[in-house]
Amino acid sequence: MNSELYQEILTTSLKDTMEYYALNWEASVFQHDNDPKHRSKSTTQWMKDSVMVCIDDWPSQSPDPDLIEHVWHHLKLKLSM
Repeated sequence: MNSELYQEILTTSLKDTMEYYALNWEASVFQHDNDPKHRSKSTTQWMKDSVMVCIDDWPSQSPDPDLIEHVWHHLKLKLSM
């Protein structure tokens, strides 16, 4: 996928879906990672032209929200030694 296809998907699928569910495009906040097609000049300009609020500094992979499972795993390993 390149930035042009990504913009086409946003234009058709995302906007149409938001309109279908009566969601306000200008009041929504959009989040995407730092993939090159998301950060390209043309996509950035498309976001500005579309009046889309976007979180710019989102990591490529979000941290695991269920950290306690990993802690328990390591604790069990240590206790079994």
